[in-house]
Amino acid sequence: MAVSLIGNFTEMYMAQWVWLNTLSLAKHFGWEPVGTSPHPRMGSDYEGYEFSAYQEVSRADAKRLANAIEKALNEFTQRGWHSLDDVELSPNDLVAVPATFGIRFVSTFDVPERDFAMCPRGTLVDWCEQLRHLIALCRESDFMIG
Repeated sequence: MAVSLIGNFTEMYMAQWVWLNTLSLAKHFGWEPVGTSPHPRMGSDYEGYEFSAYQEVSRADAKRLANAIEKALNEFTQRGWHSLDDVELSPNDLVAVPATFGIRFVSTFDVPERDFAMCPRGTLVDWCEQLRHLIALCRESDFMIG
């Protein structure tokens, strides 16, 4: 499963478990979700973020989401995780990331918050790139989760 994040000028896709990690990460770094608005023509009244129902995220909420993710990416760098960009390392090398830091879901497995998630370096590199795209989408305007 995947979610489609649709802005005014940009659309991006995230695997469901990547989107759930992103929401968890943003909350860990201070994002307090205010809820979404159901899409009036789609017939759904779902106001959460986790699943696709063509619900709308307000511009203000999107900006706060971008701020939290940007803060997380800065923390990645401060913790030395810029080595994720080291081309001498294999994409399959495992990186231990505290589950409380936001990475709670590796594929379909829920990692207890007190544990570390062992993620392939390539997966984290791809996720960081998606986070950068999401920040740009959130800074652009409100968006829809479809």
